[in-house]
Amino acid sequence: MNQVSRDELWKLYELALRDRDFQVTITWDRTKHYFLFNFAAFSVAGALATMKGAFSVIEPALLLLVALNSICAAIAIRKGHTYYRNSRRHLHAIESRLGLGSDETLKGTRGMARPEGPRPLRDSVTIVNLSIALQLYIAGAAMYALYRIH
Repeated sequence: MNQVSRDELWKLYELALRDRDFQVTITWDRTKHYFLFNFAAFSVAGALATMKGAFSVIEPALLLLVALNSICAAIAIRKGHTYYRNSRRHLHAIESRLGLGSDETLKGTRGMARPEGPRPLRDSVTIVNLSIALQLYIAGAAMYALYRIH
């Protein structure tokens, strides 16, 4: 096995920290954009619902778009969290190779401080799971609204 110098390990550690931060930032930014788009599209569809006439085709199309966007959002949020967990696992591996003790490592959340493995119930309700559930709820609401207008 290749021996990596301690200096190289510290450089890898810095890169792993940046990667973890990047994964958190990009997943959160995507989540915000999905929610913003769904809010705007739902608002426009609601406004069109009050007007009768020429907009009867646009409203169902918008609701269908919201439903599809929400499903894609739930998948993307889950995938982003998988990338985050992989980067976190890589960070832990480098920390152990550096011989850092648990009091010397960065732990941003209770989940980050916990070793990998099954989660206690209190840790299973995370912002990621709530975001996914909310996106699926929005998809269901859009489909219900679509059903109600036809």
